[in-house]
Amino acid sequence: MDGSGTESDPYVVTDLQELDAIRDDLSATYRLGTDIDAATADWNDGDGFTPLGSGEIAFTGSFDGGGHEISGLVIDQLDAEEVGLFGVNKGRIENIAIVDAAVTGKKRVGCLVGHNHGKIVDAEATGRLTGEVACGLLVGTNRGHVSDSLTEGTVDGGQSVGGFIGANAADATIRTSRSRSKTEGENHVGGLVGLNQESEIQASRADGEVDGGERIGGLVGYNTDGRIISCQASGSVFSRDDYVGGLVGVTISDSVIRQSTADADVEANEYVGGLAGTHEGSVVTDSSASGEISGDESVGGLVGFGDADSLIENSRTTGTVDADQTVGGLVGSNHGTISGSSVDGTCTGRKTVGGLVGENLGTVTECTADGTVTGEESVGGLVGKTSINFGSEPKVVDSASESEVEGEKNVGGLVGWNTETVDCSTASGTVSGEQRVGGLVGFLQTDAEVANSTADATVTGMKFVGGLVGAMGLRGDTGDARIHHSRSESTVKGGEYVGGLVGTNRGCTIKRSSATAEVIGEQCVGGLVGLNRDHGTVTAAIATGTTAAEGENAGGLVGVNRLGAEVTETAAEGSVVCSQNGGGLVGHNKEDGLITNSVARSDVSAAYTVGGFVGSISNAEVRSSLAVGTVTLRGSGSIIGKILSLFGKLPVGGFAGRSNGAVQTSFWDVEQSGWERDAALAREYGCSNAELQGETARETLSELNFDRRWAIRDDDYPQLQIIQKVRTHSIP
Repeated sequence: MDGSGTESDPYVVTDLQELDAIRDDLSATYRLGTDIDAATADWNDGDGFTPLGSGEIAFTGSFDGGGHEISGLVIDQLDAEEVGLFGVNKGRIENIAIVDAAVTGKKRVGCLVGHNHGKIVDAEATGRLTGEVACGLLVGTNRGHVSDSLTEGTVDGGQSVGGFIGANAADATIRTSRSRSKTEGENHVGGLVGLNQESEIQASRADGEVDGGERIGGLVGYNTDGRIISCQASGSVFSRDDYVGGLVGVTISDSVIRQSTADADVEANEYVGGLAGTHEGSVVTDSSASGEISGDESVGGLVGFGDADSLIENSRTTGTVDADQTVGGLVGSNHGTISGSSVDGTCTGRKTVGGLVGENLGTVTECTADGTVTGEESVGGLVGKTSINFGSEPKVVDSASESEVEGEKNVGGLVGWNTETVDCSTASGTVSGEQRVGGLVGFLQTDAEVANSTADATVTGMKFVGGLVGAMGLRGDTGDARIHHSRSESTVKGGEYVGGLVGTNRGCTIKRSSATAEVIGEQCVGGLVGLNRDHGTVTAAIATGTTAAEGENAGGLVGVNRLGAEVTETAAEGSVVCSQNGGGLVGHNKEDGLITNSVARSDVSAAYTVGGFVGSISNAEVRSSLAVGTVTLRGSGSIIGKILSLFGKLPVGGFAGRSNGAVQTSFWDVEQSGWERDAALAREYGCSNAELQGETARETLSELNFDRRWAIRDDDYPQLQIIQKVRTHSIP
């Protein structure tokens, strides 16, 4: 061949025989002078072309294809290692296209290079490649540098199989390259790279189909201590097994994925993500995913599973996610930290389904979700369920959901089932379910907390329905769930145990919170809490709005207060309507329930048993309280009403409609209520409007504590000092 093989006077390769002769001097400089037809199927008794260079004597020279093609290359060496046009490269290969190749080998198999330690620039490979381990259409194993290159064709292998490179390892780099291939394998299979180990892939992409077993990704199958920067993947990824992602199947051990995207349809079993199947001890930042993602368990629009050392920040997903359980629009199961990320899409599952995260055992902060979330149990607009495991302290902080949420049990606008902390977060949109349904949280488990949070949602359910929280506390638990410095501005409609803030409170604490809501139910309905029981506490709280029950037990603040539950320093304003046991503050206070230092300014109307402060009192107590609203007993003008009134049995009172309990140091406005009688208090505690307003009230109500609890207001009724702070959200 022409030339002397030096850098200034390279050998010029013009035919197949001269190409084969490169093996005679593997350290020289070569340039391809023309396109070459490399039809070698009949060579070496059917083994085809023998690779140039091996592990013993690698190619260390330079090969410049000059933009020409080598077409029809055939290598059929099923048991061979380091298979390709070049078996082992430690030199430089550039400006070359391998076209319509058919290459078969066992290990480290590529159309251009089997095992690369050198540099490959501006190369192309098309055709079919088959192998067992480390198989890639361009390079089998890369331990050097590859850039500005392209592959298109099919790859079929076992482990570490890539549409471009099989294994990228030992500080290897891939830059500005692309694969448009169909890639199939068993383990560590990627549209671009099967295994990326301690290496970097930058500004590269894969478009095509990827089909395999475990650790399958649209770009990379398995990324360990690797860096994927500004990369893309599109097409489809399918697996019969686990650990599958639209970009990466598994990313672990200090790996980084940055500024990368996946737009792929992904289908697998468990640990399935639109970007990564599993994400352990690594970072995903400024990345996104879209497409249709489906699986069985731990399935997320971005990541299927993230461990305690994982971090996701400033990332986003759109598209759809559909799985059986532990399903999230961003992450299926999160044990690490997610911050500054968002979802706008559709998420569907059966159990533990969240618009952002299905199950959260880590921290979610400054995140948002907007879309549609549908499931059966533990369904949330942002998080399906927060869980505690091995000392984890899951948190949702400074986050928001505007999702439409639909489920059956434990359904929340932000979190379906919360076991730890929700702080400084909001939910708006629509929330519907059957039981334990809340505008922010469906179920607040014992020892969990909601703080500094707001719901402005349309909430619909059947049982335990609340504008902020559906239900809090469990039967028989001794812990104390807490809601504080929070408010609801929701519209709430349910069956029984329905509240503007909380549907039912069992042995837990609500304080420094408020509800401004329209609350409608069948029975046990409250402007703040439907049912407060088992030593549950409501303190420093206010409810304003309308409360209506088709049946019994409706209160401007609490529907039913029972079993040692306490209501103290609270207020209710608005209107209350029900059939029986209607009260301006509480519908029915019974079974050792206690109400102290509270005021009702509600207009109350009921068909039977109605009071300006409490509808009915049964073996319970009220102290130091005030009722100043209108009281209407519907049907009191009827024949039955007139008969009951004649015998003093009419179940109505300016303060209490019916009483079998103790009421002390409490008062009502005779003029405002329209009633001079009361079931619990003597007439002397019924006062005129003038006696209860301004400075006059200080004398009239001298038994109340105006130093620490109550405050006089000009030309108005007294107000609790703490309630003014709740109104203005100024309580520390």
